[in-house]
Amino acid sequence: MRRTRYLPLLAFAAIFVAGCPKGNEDYSAGRKAEALQDYDTALVHYERALRAEPTNAEYKLRAMHLRFESGQFHVEQGQKSLQKGDLQLALAEFQKAQAIDPSNSAADQQVKHTMELLTAKSATESSRTINASRRVPAPDPGGSGPLAPGAP
Repeated sequence: MRRTRYLPLLAFAAIFVAGCPKGNEDYSAGRKAEALQDYDTALVHYERALRAEPTNAEYKLRAMHLRFESGQFHVEQGQKSLQKGDLQLALAEFQKAQAIDPSNSAADQQVKHTMELLTAKSATESSRTINASRRVPAPDPGGSGPLAPGAP
């Protein structure tokens, strides 16, 4: 008889645990990824947990926090690429940061700056190519060509 008293409590606990495993699993996976500083993966897991439990304030907070962290991480990676002179990779990182966190004004500024650098680099390379193709061969200093003085 005593055991039957706990049966409703046990049933409630089982229903409660079975009702939210997906959110808890994703939340746990997000925490692990965040600990490894894999911010993109952590964000994916936190957003999945939030979809599973849209009213969970902790999931909302974690997703917002990771959106910021992941965006900032990509801005920093883009800045490192800029310092190395890899403009294409820098632009890709800044654009990732924009996509992850549209409120990140640093990412917006860096995209604009990197686009300007790419445009300037492209213009410089184009003018070098044009100047190289316009060069007229210099006269032969030995005077042994058809344009040499005294040539017939």
